[in-house]
Amino acid sequence: MFDQQGSHLKAWRECVAQAAWKATNGEQLDTPVMVTIWFYLERPASVKRTHMCVKPDIDKLCRSTLDGLGDSILADDSRVVELSARKQYADDTHTGAMIHIRTIKDGEL
Repeated sequence: MFDQQGSHLKAWRECVAQAAWKATNGEQLDTPVMVTIWFYLERPASVKRTHMCVKPDIDKLCRSTLDGLGDSILADDSRVVELSARKQYADDTHTGAMIHIRTIKDGEL
């Protein structure tokens, strides 16, 4: 799902775009926003470590996700002025991402 190559990347961006569009009823944001993303990825059976300190890189996960948001509800992904992200194994939940977007008013932050 999070492969940064070819069709997997395109499918992820489309999935993000569709979910964001549905969650906001198609309302497009053309204001500064703060984005928080928690990525939940599958833990290989042989991995025992607590933290997911292996590929995919968190910056590439964020980039593809922000591109998906920019393809749908953000007028452009340059509207993101603050970004917080984490990746972890999806031991107790489904794989994917939890994305929270908050608009920022002038003078806020």
